[in-house]
Formats: sequence, structure tokens, C-alpha cells
Amino acid sequence: MTFNMRWVSVAVLALSMTQVANADGAHGKIKICRIALPGGDTSAVFLPSDGTYKAACEGDGNCRGFEIGVTAPGTLKAGASSCATLDAILLKDDGQPVTAGTALVAEWNTGNLESHINVVSTFK
Repeated sequence: MTFNMRWVSVAVLALSMTQVANADGAHGKIKICRIALPGGDTSAVFLPSDGTYKAACEGDGNCRGFEIGVTAPGTLKAGASSCATLDAILLKDDGQPVTAGTALVAEWNTGNLESHINVVSTFK
């Protein structure tokens, strides 16, 4: 019985530490919009909460070093140019502001989804 209680204590501690870490990050919103391609898949797409997003590279090849994670899953509705707005948290900071309009690159398996991903509210 003691062995099991230790594992329970460790699990509770790990969960508590994760919640504190998430509570400390800056919060904002990202928007994912489907690119309307002729003959492209327009079915609904599940957007996982374990997906992360990184800053896109500038035209000169300079890439930002921050990472954003969504705090709850969402669904991109069926349609040629549908959009979904998701609550998100700053997971990794590069010391520069993460402002509305910043382009993001998905770091999760998007399947056949061709999309534009942008910050829609500044992370504070």
C-alpha cells in the first residue's frame, strides 16, 4: 500500500507543477484559417491541445525563437476558407514581444490541412 501511495503523491506533485508552469505563461489567442485550394479537402479538422506553434521565419531567413501552445482543443469547421480562434499560452519566450499579426508555423501533424496561422491578440 505504501508503494502505491508514493506513486500517487508523485503524480499529484507532477500535475501541480504542470499547472503552475502553465499559469505563469503569457496568454493570448491564435487564429487558424484554411487556405482555399481548388480541389482541396474542406472537411472539418480537429485541432489538438497538445499541438504547438512556432514563429515563422522572416524573408531574410531570420526565425523567431518562441513557442506557443493551445490551452484547449478546437475544430476547424468544414468549408473552403473557415477559421478557428484558439486560446493559447506562451511556452517559450525569445525576449521579444509576441504581437497580433505574427505568423506561426504548426509543429504538429496537420495532415492535408493547408492553413494560415496568426497571433490575433498580443500575449500578455
